[in-house]
Amino acid sequence: MKMTLMESQGSSTSGSRRFRARDERGAELVEGALVSVFLFSMLLGIVWLGRGYNIYATITRAAREGARFAVAPSCYTCGSAYPSDSQVREVVDGALRASSLSPEAVSDFAVTVIDPLVPGIDPPQTGVRISFRYPVELALPFMPRALTNLSIPTQVQVRKE
Repeated sequence: MKMTLMESQGSSTSGSRRFRARDERGAELVEGALVSVFLFSMLLGIVWLGRGYNIYATITRAAREGARFAVAPSCYTCGSAYPSDSQVREVVDGALRASSLSPEAVSDFAVTVIDPLVPGIDPPQTGVRISFRYPVELALPFMPRALTNLSIPTQVQVRKE
């Protein structure tokens, strides 16, 4: 039986297609595994950075509550004196506990009374500034531990009116 030129070319190209497909059989699986690791890492990073922003908003709110407590008039007979630093710290700690954050982790806590008689403040104003730092450890894959330990600072200033 004689084969024509067209039949012989058709059979050789279909054979080479089958041979090529057999060589690339697991390529999609390997590519999918590599891409899924990258996408999973990005998803985890987005979640943890969102958590870090949530903690920043929470500690700022806690500092704001402490500053509002510090400038609120305490009583008529005591001359509206500022509360002590420990009383302000109790208010901040309560706000942190309400948001399931540990008040013991707070560092560099400072309450500063702004006095209008202090030179250099223009315009002169009276108020309170609260500042502190809160540590956060992000669980990011493939990242060194030194880059995932953050200390988030916050500072709130409230005028006394």
